[in-house]
Amino acid sequence: MNAKAIRNALRGDRVLMCTYEATGTVYSLDNGVPVSKKLAAELTSPTKLQADLFLQPAEDGLFPGFTQTWREEG
Repeated sequence: MNAKAIRNALRGDRVLMCTYEATGTVYSLDNGVPVSKKLAAELTSPTKLQADLFLQPAEDGLFPGFTQTWREEG
């Protein structure tokens, strides 16, 4: 999927997920569609102004202050 399709999916019912593997951090939608690290960083950056899509961290990580899923703020 391209960036536009991923953004559209997140506007729907999809969730951005972060998993940690031996090779590093991996991002995907909850249906398994991969999301590039660059796009994930753009989508989850609290300092980046995004007029088209705002994702809210779920604060659901193992430790406080870490999150593993993000949902569209709507």
